[in-house]
Amino acid sequence: MSDVAYEPIENVRPCQGAIYRDVTFILGLDIDSEDQGVNGIESFVYPYAVVLSQECDLTQDSKARESSQVAGGESSAIDKIVPSVLLCPAYQAEKLREGTHIEEAFGVRVPRKTNPIYSQIERNNSARFHYLSGYRPLQVPECVLDFKHFFTLPTETLVRCYGNTSHLIARLSGAYCEEVSQRFASFLSRIGVPVPHNVLQDKRTASPE
Repeated sequence: MSDVAYEPIENVRPCQGAIYRDVTFILGLDIDSEDQGVNGIESFVYPYAVVLSQECDLTQDSKARESSQVAGGESSAIDKIVPSVLLCPAYQAEKLREGTHIEEAFGVRVPRKTNPIYSQIERNNSARFHYLSGYRPLQVPECVLDFKHFFTLPTETLVRCYGNTSHLIARLSGAYCEEVSQRFASFLSRIGVPVPHNVLQDKRTASPE
């Protein structure tokens, strides 16, 4: 098994673990509160983002689009098309550590992540974050995924606007790609109980007989 976490991109279609750079995300519409008119579109450019959608779905989507174009008109392949792709921002590690990674998008800083918090992130011992090492040969920087921050883009947009070497720079390989997928799914499916068990235990212990 290779100890390199990244591999070159072989095609322009979206694929699981693909790493894009300079991806524009639409935050919303700037609406005038008085006349409800639209003044403009608020957007933010994510320096890097990683595809989280399943590879089997993206492969079927690509084949379905090709089949539909060839067949024309009605086609059973259309049922396999994926309208949008799920991505997660990959924040540059030092900016996330300093709390400046979302400053441009939301106009605020978050508290600096000091040790041991950041050390846990680097070791992937924090459920919310996933650390990715840098890889200079493919221009991948050291970065961190925040699983609370995910978004979608139309599949056509990724192909037409970002399916080139200026944006699509690399792909997570093998187990490294599967690790991100598994950790994201685990974080998203977590269950928040009303009161943690250790707190319930503390309350029971402290209750008078």
